[in-house]
Amino acid sequence: MATRREYLVGLAAVPAEDRSGEVGERLLRLLSIQAAHGLRWVAEATAEAGGCDGGFAVPSGKDMAWPLHVLYNAATNAYMFAVLARFGVPGVSMGGISRERMEQMGVAMVRAVAGTHPVNGDPEAAAGRWGKWWALRMDHLFGMGAWLLWEQLPPVTQGLVARILEHDADLYNQDQAPALLYDDTQGESNAWTAGGLALAHCMLKQHPRRGLWGEKASEFMVSAYATEADVTSERVVDGKPLNRWLQAPNAFPDYTVENHGFIHPIYMAAISEMVRSAICYRLAGEPVPQAATFNADHVFDALALLSLPDGNHLYVQGTDYDPRRMDSFLQACNVLALKPDPLREACFLRVLGNMERMAQERPDMHISGDIAFAFDFGTAWGLTENYLMRRLFGGPAEAIPEEEIEGQLASVRVNELGKFAIHRTANAVSSFSWHAIERASQVMGITMPLDKDVLCCAQAGGSYIGEVVVDAAVAPSPLKVLRHSAHAREDGFGVVAKLARCSGTVTQHCAFVSLPDGRSVYMEHRVAREAISLVSAESGTVWIYDDLRWPFQKRPRGFFSKGGTLQPVSGRPCQGNWLNLDDRMGYVALGSESFTLTKSTERYHTWRLAFAHGGSGENPQRYAPGQAISRFVLVSCPNQKVRETERMAADMAGRGYAIGPDETLTLTLSPYVVHASLGEPTAPRPDGSASPHSPQWSAGWTMP
Repeated sequence: MATRREYLVGLAAVPAEDRSGEVGERLLRLLSIQAAHGLRWVAEATAEAGGCDGGFAVPSGKDMAWPLHVLYNAATNAYMFAVLARFGVPGVSMGGISRERMEQMGVAMVRAVAGTHPVNGDPEAAAGRWGKWWALRMDHLFGMGAWLLWEQLPPVTQGLVARILEHDADLYNQDQAPALLYDDTQGESNAWTAGGLALAHCMLKQHPRRGLWGEKASEFMVSAYATEADVTSERVVDGKPLNRWLQAPNAFPDYTVENHGFIHPIYMAAISEMVRSAICYRLAGEPVPQAATFNADHVFDALALLSLPDGNHLYVQGTDYDPRRMDSFLQACNVLALKPDPLREACFLRVLGNMERMAQERPDMHISGDIAFAFDFGTAWGLTENYLMRRLFGGPAEAIPEEEIEGQLASVRVNELGKFAIHRTANAVSSFSWHAIERASQVMGITMPLDKDVLCCAQAGGSYIGEVVVDAAVAPSPLKVLRHSAHAREDGFGVVAKLARCSGTVTQHCAFVSLPDGRSVYMEHRVAREAISLVSAESGTVWIYDDLRWPFQKRPRGFFSKGGTLQPVSGRPCQGNWLNLDDRMGYVALGSESFTLTKSTERYHTWRLAFAHGGSGENPQRYAPGQAISRFVLVSCPNQKVRETERMAADMAGRGYAIGPDETLTLTLSPYVVHASLGEPTAPRPDGSASPHSPQWSAGWTMP
């Protein structure tokens, strides 16, 4: 039976020239390794289902793998296998098999994924895998695989793929691209929706609704990372002013986005899911819409500021994913073929080299380094798309030397809407967040050296600000930020905040100052607001990576304190007010004479450093309303030797700190004098003028 006209698909117009160069060869080598992992999963799933060779069917989810994620993995394999079958090196096995066999496996993946769609069977049975929200994301993945292998697909599968694209694209014919600035940006879902719409537009060239799908693709791409300034702009993108494309923003003015209730770099990296639509347009022989990269370069630059030398993100407000997964940043790099820049290219080459090292030294692990998730399809996306983008559009000709990256990224940023500040120098980074929502707190800080053996991890639940327990039998209510003040300078920043803890029974005034030389000073003052019995209190909490599975850490962490080298026992108190890690990171505290290091082996192994003071589970300490609970100072010193930490601890113990009117704390830390307002402002005088003792609600430093 002849194919209906609207379902006719032209072959992908792949140019003969491969413009990816030496980088393309590196991407293909890694993709071959990734394909071997994919082929192993296919074989195991087939054998478990009792199938035979070539009889793959998408399994249901198990062992913490959602059915949706299982389908994502199968769709990803369809795309990856197709790319290797189409572009693999002649005569060279890819993924351990021949190109001919890889082609057969790609066809099998396309058929299996397409067979689960509602248009091919019971809509209710498939609903868990093909919800409207993510259907077009799935379409892009397996649909690209289908397009690249179109001539090898059976006619029935060709027709099914075409009908799936039509069905899912039509779901959005009347929908306006959504927008949310806080809590749950629609950026990533708009990006992947656009990617599916673009594929339908490019593959089904004779479909009567093709033009509508193309228009919708541009709308969703323009909306994905639009800012408030874009919403009112008259700038023309793809023939229409932005203020006619847009209703509301999805990104903050600095191009960061909030998802899951906090600043989430992974959802910034999802620019890749709209940028990859450029591949569709090029294979269709059509111009790439401006919308495909709208604001993507700005988002990438913001993401680079939140990147670490080992290829991972800096999570300034924590993360609910594995904090070690290099694939996310790699995915975002697909924009560089269209928005080249020497610094951006250097960041890409660095993460690519890190993933090559991971593949070589840890062959049994995910190339991304992620150990919390069953699948590594993000790595396959990043490798596949970066290769195709560079093959089709070329790669940047220049990159700055890797050793210059941190110097180029050195800067200070304060995001009032996103509620965080960050300061990068050429060899250290500090950040502080004053963000808290009803269901969780992201109030936290971090300071550490910038090198590939990343020392610290920003964790929700109290990085630097510690923990306070007044009733061990009652779960504490979420911490609240009552007010804050943040001030940035060219060479650092200062933040002060007033926190309500333990259902409002404890007030914690705290400050974080990031100094020009890379050191930071954290200060706090806790006060009881009601009569309480303090069960436990900790301050200066820091999570420290210590896991030799990460290839950039070559030996177990070295811990040094006043007794010399420490051999910490998890949870056992250590006497002293200072600690040095690996002879390259110093911590000195005032207000506590003991600390604990508590080991966690969940996911990547960590130690939790905490300075203790006040109360114990057996002998809780009582406080009257208005009584001070504690004052505490922690100085964090990246790239500091043990002897330097020891000398600084002695100097700080001798000098101490000064407390002025209204709890204004002053600390001399040569060559700086650091100050912070850690009390309640005094009421104005009757004439309206400020009290001479009223704190300015600020934190910062001077250089006498």
